[in-house]
Amino acid sequence: VDDGAFKFTLDNENPGDCNWLTLNNPANRVSKYCGRGHVKGACSVSCGFCPCEDNSGFKFNLKNGNENEQDCAWFLIKNTDTRRLNYCYAA
Repeated sequence: VDDGAFKFTLDNENPGDCNWLTLNNPANRVSKYCGRGHVKGACSVSCGFCPCEDNSGFKFNLKNGNENEQDCAWFLIKNTDTRRLNYCYAA
C-alpha cells in the first residue's frame, strides 16, 4: 500500500507524492524517482515494488506486536488480500 501522507521533493524542487508518480508519463516518473529508496519504500504500489517478490529471504514482524518473524509464505496461508493491504509496503 502506498503511504498517502508521504511527500518528496522533485528535482525541480516542487512537492511530489505517490499518486503523482502514476499520473502523466508514469513510465518516466517511476523510472526517475522509484530508484530512490525513500520513494520506493513509501510508494511501493506505484513503484511496482513488493519485498516478497524482490527478496525471497524477506522477513518481517507483525503489526500486532507479535515478535515472531514471518516470511512471504505467511501471505498465502489465509486472508491473502487483507494481509497484502496491511503489509505490502517497504519501510
